Amino acid sequence: EGKAQVRCDLRIIAPDGKLAHEQKDVTCYAGAIKGNPYAMRLAAPTVTFSGDDDDQPGNWSIEVMLRDAIRKVELSLKTSFELHKP
Repeated sequence: EGKAQVRCDLRIIAPDGKLAHEQKDVTCYAGAIKGNPYAMRLAAPTVTFSGDDDDQPGNWSIEVMLRDAIRKVELSLKTSFELHKP
């Protein structure tokens, strides 16, 4: 029908393995699909990280689960970054 309903879950995991932040069932994209239906789209939420003085240095992980609520398809995305202390 030319519409999309993509939901996402976000998890940020500290170097010690503890869950630092979690959001569930956030709207990432909803509404009509304009243009080529196979083109890549940007999600509405933006993930940013700013290290605080008390944040652990080391390897932080970010996990995002994208769910197409119409087609019932999921896509798991993972990345990581290294936090260094000055």
